[in-house]
This record gives sequence, structure tokens and C-alpha cells, in this order.
Amino acid sequence: MKLIKENGDRMNELLNQLEMRLSDTKVLKQLGISLLQFNGRIVYEEEDRIIECLIYRKGKKEFKARLLVHDENSVRSISSKEMGEDFIQREYLFQILYTIAATFFEYLENDKAKQTFQQCVDFFKSLQEIGEQQKHSFFNQQNITYFNETMDHLLSIIRIAEDSKEKTLWRNGDYLKFDEKYLVKILERLHTCYILSMKLVELPFFEARELIHTQKMKFMTGIEWRWFRWKLYAFWHDRYFYLFTRWKTNPDNYQQMYKKLFNETKERLAFLYSIQETKNDFIIEFTDEKLQLNLTEKDRKEV
Repeated sequence: MKLIKENGDRMNELLNQLEMRLSDTKVLKQLGISLLQFNGRIVYEEEDRIIECLIYRKGKKEFKARLLVHDENSVRSISSKEMGEDFIQREYLFQILYTIAATFFEYLENDKAKQTFQQCVDFFKSLQEIGEQQKHSFFNQQNITYFNETMDHLLSIIRIAEDSKEKTLWRNGDYLKFDEKYLVKILERLHTCYILSMKLVELPFFEARELIHTQKMKFMTGIEWRWFRWKLYAFWHDRYFYLFTRWKTNPDNYQQMYKKLFNETKERLAFLYSIQETKNDFIIEFTDEKLQLNLTEKDRKEV
């Protein structure tokens, strides 16, 4: 699975240039909005352009969105139904994936249940490092790698979501190209990861201590190991499975699970469809060097 890397300083550089463009009175006048209405933005950085969705208030409670496409020397307002739909679906899929990833890894330092799961992740990392002669018949290299790659991928989603600034949600668009099938595959992988994690904590204590070489395991007692098993089971139920069902353990109706998350996301982000309501497309060219974007920089984060 591919890992998604954060943008760091490059994001800050480009964001400063975007903010200068936005403050240009010609852009605001053409958009028909003021900075007082501005509520946030979603930015997709791609190889040769930046797609920017401006979110603003209209009235006290209503939100609207406008879609801009930036290249090195100009900005265009877009109301194309096809491009608007493509952006909306793209953001929906990212939000769904982020919802899943956040269930496991967001705000880890303040959540004891997630810290329990993080211990499980640490245990699997430890298993990756042990020699072949110590391998368990079930915890072979294939199963261990499967679990670790899945969790590393979810962590990379958290990192790219954190790669934001104030009211800006920044996306590295080159690495965020996936579809419904991809999301369903993530759900399938997590179904298997639950089984793997339960198999691990069901090991007899003495066997687990021989396999897992972490400080936490070194000082754990048999009673604590049994208690850890219950806490891990509770985490999966109360946090992850609860996204889809209140009662079923490790659901496997992946299409229905995906549809549930998609419909909830669609309802929450319904205002994005206002992208397609505007018809006054325009293009503004910039001659000032301060307003020209450096999109040809080669030192980009790679997978």
C-alpha cells in the first residue's frame, strides 16, 4: 500500500502565495465574496496546478463553495459540472478514509482506548523484527506485514490531514487518487486486521512474551495480558465497528459499510454542491512575481 507524505515547508510557501492572490481585489470582486465571509479552503496540490475550493458563509448559517484552479501565472473560476463533481467525489472519498483512520489514530495522546490499540500496533511492529526461527505458525511474515502495512497507510492519512494551517485543509493531490473499490479494499483489510489482532491477544501469556519484544510486554503480568485482550476487543467494538453497526462483531458487508459512510459524508458536506451553482467563470492573469506560483519545483515529497 502506498504511504502519503506530508508537504511541510512547501505547503507554507504555496499557501502564502495563494493568500496573496485571494487578497487581490480583482479576484474577490469576481468571486462576489468578501474576506469577512471567508470560512476556509480545501486545497489539492497537483504536479502542474492547484485546485482550491473556497468555503464561505452566505447569511448566518448557510455555507457555499467556489472552485478555483491555479496555474503558475493565472487563476480560473470553474463552474463545470464535470469538474465540480470530480472534486466533490474526491473530497468525499478522502473524508471517508480520514474518518476510518481517525478512529484508530487521531488524538492518540488523550485517548486511553486508542492507546490500547497503539500498544497492539507496537506489538505487531515488534513481531516484524524477530528472527525466522522465532516465528509463530500463524504469525508468519505475510500476516505480520499485512497488519503493519494497513496501519502505516492509515497513519499516513492522519499525517496528511494534519498537514494543514488554520482554516486550510491541504491535500497532496498526486497521492490522493483512489475510488470506491479502494475504500472497500481498506474495509476488507481492516476486517482481517481485527482477526489478526485477536489471534495475537488470545495467545497464552508465556507464548506472547516469547514472541513480543517490547518494554510494555516485558513488564506485563498474566492478569494484565488478559485485561489487555478485553480492552482491545472493546476498542474494536466501541470505536470501529460502531461506525457501521451497534451489535455485530467484525461486519463484512463491505459495500453497505462503505455506503453508510458515504451517505453520512455526503450529508455533512452537502454545501460543496454549490460549486456547480455559479455561472460567472473568469480567468485572471498575474504579472507580479509575488503572485506567480512555483509549481515546477522538483524537491517534492515522494512515496
